[in-house]
Amino acid sequence: MIDEIKVMLGEAANNFSEAQISLAYKLALAEVEAYCNREADDVLVLMAERIAVIKLNRTNSEGLAS
Repeated sequence: MIDEIKVMLGEAANNFSEAQISLAYKLALAEVEAYCNREADDVLVLMAERIAVIKLNRTNSEGLAS
């Protein structure tokens, strides 16, 4: 899972430790499972990976105005 997230992040993956990526994935997976009210299958795991990438890309940008 972590390797797939690193690929999706591209060069931005260098800004995050494996622990941060793993935590973002675990939190995203928990959100997806809670929202869908079921255990994660392959499709939900992919969605959790995408959500983890979004969360990581938004890290440290909370409250910034464009």
